[in-house]
Amino acid sequence: DTAAVVGVAAIVLRQLQDKSFSRHHLQRLWMLLHLTQWLLLSAVSAAYQAGVPAVMGAADSGYGEALACTKNALETASELLRHADTCISQVNVECPAELRVAFFALRGYLLEKSGQVAASVEEYLHALTVLDEAWGDPRKRGCRGHPFALLLTWKLGLVAYCRADARAIDKFADYFRSLMLHFAG
Repeated sequence: DTAAVVGVAAIVLRQLQDKSFSRHHLQRLWMLLHLTQWLLLSAVSAAYQAGVPAVMGAADSGYGEALACTKNALETASELLRHADTCISQVNVECPAELRVAFFALRGYLLEKSGQVAASVEEYLHALTVLDEAWGDPRKRGCRGHPFALLLTWKLGLVAYCRADARAIDKFADYFRSLMLHFAG
């Protein structure tokens, strides 16, 4: 079972860390985030191929093994992100923006797939805030933003559209358009 292998890898990574070397924490964080990303992508793509609903809890019956495997992968990914959160708290000052953005985006995606859309929006907003702090708001003069913000603003815009929140729709659409001006093509 893939989730069991990932869980064992996380335990080994936890035992190998050395508190006196922050680079070890950063390397461990990077490995945990990549492992979580791989686990989520492989589990979700396998679930889509099996016809499991996009959000867990939407329709839990009739999918058998594919649903159980996906739920197990989501639980393992959640545990990996808890370990990653510990790493971030240990090297908070030195943690690169890219790793913090990846952490918040993966946690948001995990919450989204678990059916907790309101909590996922908060995580996506955290990721977008970190991107703004590091690369600037593309709506301001002289700032380009970051291409990953395209995904975040698109997701946040979709949620705002589903909630019929006109103010948020305008905000994220404006942000998205500003990014598209620079990164399209």
